[in-house]
Amino acid sequence: MALIIGSTAYSQWQQLRPLLIQAGLTLADVTSVEDWYRLALATEAKSDPETASKPISPSKALQKSAHELLAAEKGQVLLGADNPDNVWLLNFWAQEFTDTRFILFYSRPETAIVKAMLQGVDPVAALKHWELTAQQLLSFYRRNRRRAALLDIDFVQTEPAHLIKTCSTRFGLVTEIGEVSGIQ
Repeated sequence: MALIIGSTAYSQWQQLRPLLIQAGLTLADVTSVEDWYRLALATEAKSDPETASKPISPSKALQKSAHELLAAEKGQVLLGADNPDNVWLLNFWAQEFTDTRFILFYSRPETAIVKAMLQGVDPVAALKHWELTAQQLLSFYRRNRRRAALLDIDFVQTEPAHLIKTCSTRFGLVTEIGEVSGIQ
C-alpha cells in the first residue's frame, strides 16, 4: 500500500517524515519522487485562478514512470513531495492506484504566511497560494473520505500520537503507539 502525502502550501509536512518512518512506513526514494513531481508539475502553472480548480493529468510517460516508482517499492510506502503544489496530482494517484491511501495535512493560513515570509515569499502571494492548495485539498478530501485522513499539521506536531493512531485506525498500520520513540 502506498501512502500519498498532500498538503497546503507552506505546511512543511516534511518535518513529520521521521515520525512516519518510525511508524513503519518505507520512504520512497526521495530523489526519484521529487524528480517525478517536478516533471509532472512543470507543464502546469496553478497560480492562475482559472486553471487552479483543474487537477493535473500527467503524460503517459509520467504515468508509466509513476507505476515503475511504486513497483520498485515494497510494503507500506510513504510518497510525498516537498513541492507544495503536490495537491494538484492527488486525483491522479487516487484514480491510477486504487489501493493508495492519503494523509492530507493542512495548516492555518496565518501559520503558512509566516513560514512563507521566512522563505522570502510575498505575504499576499503566499495567502493566495495557500488558499488555492487548501481548496484543492478539501475538494479531494470530500471525494475520497474513505481513503484519506485530513490532519491539522500544527496539532500533529504537538501530539504525534494522533498521527500514529490515525494511520493505525484508518489505514491499518500495525505499529503500536509505544513502539514509536518519543510517543506516549
